Amino acid sequence: MINFLNILLIILFINNVLLAQKDYEKWLTKDRTQFEKYMEEQDKKFIEFLNKEWKPFLLNDGNVLDEKPKIKAPPIKKKQQLQKSKKTIKLENINKDSDEKDNPNDLLSIPVKVNLPKNSIEEASDLPRIKPAQTTLITREFNYLSELIRIKENNDLWPEIKHPIDKQVIAEFWQSISSKDYKTVLDLLNAEKVQKHLNDWGYIQLLRELAKTVYPTSPDKQYLAIWFLTVKSGYKTQIGFKGDNLRLFLVSDKDLYGISYIRTTSSNEKKYIINFDDLYKHEAGGISTYSDEYPEKLHSVDLRITVEPKLTENRVTQNLIFNYEGKTYTFSPKINKNVVEYYKTYPHTNYDVYFNAKVDIDLRETLLKPFSEIIKGKSEHEAVNMMLRFVQTAFPYKLDKDNFGREKVLFPEETINYRYSDCEDRSILFAYMVSNLTELDIVGVDYPGHVCTAIAFSNELDGKFIKHNGMKYYICDPTYINANIGESMPEFVEAPIENVIVIRGGIR
Repeated sequence: MINFLNILLIILFINNVLLAQKDYEKWLTKDRTQFEKYMEEQDKKFIEFLNKEWKPFLLNDGNVLDEKPKIKAPPIKKKQQLQKSKKTIKLENINKDSDEKDNPNDLLSIPVKVNLPKNSIEEASDLPRIKPAQTTLITREFNYLSELIRIKENNDLWPEIKHPIDKQVIAEFWQSISSKDYKTVLDLLNAEKVQKHLNDWGYIQLLRELAKTVYPTSPDKQYLAIWFLTVKSGYKTQIGFKGDNLRLFLVSDKDLYGISYIRTTSSNEKKYIINFDDLYKHEAGGISTYSDEYPEKLHSVDLRITVEPKLTENRVTQNLIFNYEGKTYTFSPKINKNVVEYYKTYPHTNYDVYFNAKVDIDLRETLLKPFSEIIKGKSEHEAVNMMLRFVQTAFPYKLDKDNFGREKVLFPEETINYRYSDCEDRSILFAYMVSNLTELDIVGVDYPGHVCTAIAFSNELDGKFIKHNGMKYYICDPTYINANIGESMPEFVEAPIENVIVIRGGIR
C-alpha cells in the first residue's frame, strides 16, 4: 500500500512538473511574441521617420585636450640627498586574481542579452529565430586581431543596396534587415565580445570587420551595416550624408578629442563622426541627417577598459634598464602585440580612461613581480623613488606629434611596446606601478602643457605638494629626470592645475 501511494505521488508530481513546464513554455512564447511585435512597431515608426525630411547640421571642429604645447625635452635634476622614511613599504599582493577587487557588474558593458550556443558558435542554428523562414545557413568568416571568427547567418540576411544611396534606400535597407533574423548574428557577436573582454569600442571594431566582409567594396554600405548592428545592440549611433557619402556618428560617455561632431535639435549631446580609415580627418561644413532618435532607449558608447582584453596571444619581450644609486637593474617585460594593435585605433579621450584601465596580465607577471622583489623591505620613499627613476630613464622622451604624427595617449602596454613616450604616458605607467605595488594613494595632476602625478604618504615631507580632499599629495614627476618625491619642474612650481585625476587603487 505504501509503495502504491509513493508511486502515485511520484506520478502526480511528474504530471504537475509537466503542466508547469507547458505553462512556462506558453508564457515564454507569448512573451517572445509580444516583444517581437513591440520591436516590429518600433522599427515601423523608425522607418517612417527615416523617409521624412532630413535636416542639415553644422559640423564642429574637434576639441583639443590641452592647448599649451608640451615640453620639447625633459629637464634633468641635479642629484641631491634623498628624503628618508622609517616606514617600510607595504606591497600589494600582485598574485591576486586581477578581477578580485572589481564589482562584477562593472566589468563589461554588454549591449544586448547574450544567448550562448550550447557548445560553440557553430551551433547557431539551435538559437531561437525571430521569424522562421525557409533560408539557408551560411558561415561567414572574418579576421579580428589575428583571429579567424566564424559565425552562422541566414543567406538572405544582408540585402542588396541600391546606388545612389539616399534616405529612401536607407529606409528600405532598415526595413529589409529588421524583418530578418539579425538577432542570431548579434547573439554570436556578443558572445565574442564577452569571451574576448571587449569594451564598447572593441565591439564596434568587431562589427566593422564583419561589415567589411558583407560589403567589401563600399565603405558607405559598411557604415549602414555597422549603424544597424550598433543601434540594435543598444548604442547611440546615427547615419548621415556628407555630400554624396555616408558618415557614421556615435555618442560617447567621454570626450573624443580632435574628432569633428554635430549636435542635433533633439539632443544637446555631441555626436562624433567616426571615420575608421582616418579618425582625425578634419571635417568641415554641414551634415544632413535625421534629427530624432530610434524609438527604443539607447545608451552612449562606454570607453572605459574595466577588464583586460583577452586576445590571441602574440607575446614579445622588451628589454629595459635603469640605474639607481649606482646599481643597474634590468627587466624584460612581456606584452601581447595584439593588445597594442587593439589600442592603435583607440580614440583620444579623457585621461581617467588611461589612468584606470585594466592592464594585460603578462605585464603584471613580468614587470610588477620582478619590481616588487627589488623594493621589498624598502621604505615608502625609496620604493617610490626607484619607480620614478625607472620610468624617468628607461624610456627616451619624444612628443606624440613626432612619434605618431598626432596626439596619442598611451596605455601602459603601449608605453612598454613603443620606444618613445611623453609626460602623460610616463605618468600613466608610473601610476599603474604605484597603485599595484603599494597601498599608497596616487592621483594624476594635469597642468596646462604637462601631466605628472602626486602621492599621499604616511608622513609629511619637504617639497612640492597639492591639496586634494583635505590631504597632502606630494608631486612625483616621472618625466623630470632624476627628480625625487616632492620635486617639481621649475616652470610648473606655481602653475595652475587644470584637473586632478582620481585613480582607482588595487590590482589593475
